[in-house]
Amino acid sequence: MKVNLDGNFKDLDGNDIMEVIQHGGEPVVRPLKRLVAEILTGSYQGEISAGEKLDRAELASKVYKGGDIDLTNAEIEKIKELVGQYSTPLVVMQIFNRLKGIAPDTTSAA
Repeated sequence: MKVNLDGNFKDLDGNDIMEVIQHGGEPVVRPLKRLVAEILTGSYQGEISAGEKLDRAELASKVYKGGDIDLTNAEIEKIKELVGQYSTPLVVMQIFNRLKGIAPDTTSAA
């Protein structure tokens, strides 16, 4: 399935959420693809195999490249599993909407 996670993380009013990068100090937008990549490559409690770590890193790299990316059902389910477990409700809603192909500027759940 073709998915695009290039959009920015938004607040409930639809405004871009900004973050301050440690080394630059300037506020920048928070792209959804970066959120997904960070979640996929995060270290969480529990043991996972080196193979699972590699799979997650490769999927994170694929997502972070951006644009219309082709994801398998298994890749979409892995993203949903980890985002659902380790993210806030607003992040979950926006990423799940993108994975369902809902318009990028939509912040409400469908």
